[in-house]
Amino acid sequence: MKGNGRIIVFLVIVVVLVVFVLLNMTVFTISSISVENEVYSAYIDQASIIDASGITKGKNIFFLSESNSSEAIEKAFPYLKVSNIERKFPSKVVIHVDVRQGTMSIPAAEENVYAIVDGDLKILELVSIDTPVYASATHVTGVSLESPVIGTTLSTDINYNACLYTLSQVAKGEGLEFAGFFAAIRFETDNLYVTLRTGVTIRIDNWKSVDVMEHLRYALAKYKSLDEQDYRRRQGYIYFDSSLGWNWRSDDLD
Repeated sequence: MKGNGRIIVFLVIVVVLVVFVLLNMTVFTISSISVENEVYSAYIDQASIIDASGITKGKNIFFLSESNSSEAIEKAFPYLKVSNIERKFPSKVVIHVDVRQGTMSIPAAEENVYAIVDGDLKILELVSIDTPVYASATHVTGVSLESPVIGTTLSTDINYNACLYTLSQVAKGEGLEFAGFFAAIRFETDNLYVTLRTGVTIRIDNWKSVDVMEHLRYALAKYKSLDEQDYRRRQGYIYFDSSLGWNWRSDDLD
């Protein structure tokens, strides 16, 4: 038994020494850092992204922290999302980034300040009403943000935010471009109004206590069932009636 124990200790020492040698070999020091992305964007500046990542040439590739570098990049560039930081052994690092799309504008408590957020509810920038990015976004009303901070993500523990996140997930599941399909989202005490770019509005009653995802999907199914030339696709309200199911009418319910 003593002999076996000595062999195990010897092997452990050998492994530790081998690992130590490998970690200190110059072949594993980073010599190349690059940034790759699927689409062109003015937000992508390779040198600035690499600088923000904290990854430097000459550093051992084994000591690279993907999570820390990703967090640092996304903090410096709110519009960027790091999809992966790839180690190409022995000495290359590739940072893969995607560009976030601002989908909704949410008013701040401060007058004429709007937070532009993406489908993950990350605040990408703060703008005024007369900016192009505001004009193209889905406008959210009936709620406001107190002191929004660029780069932070709205908490879905708050029911308004959870509802907005649900809407973004439905749009993704339906293959819809959020801001291109939804024109406005209005919160009221009991009811939620989702207006489409075509002009028709979906009304979800008692939105705080119902399954918003399920209701919106059924409402969209009703909308899509209408012929494209049907005037009901361009005006009026789609709502749930206990006796008729999902229905359409020209004006809002009393």
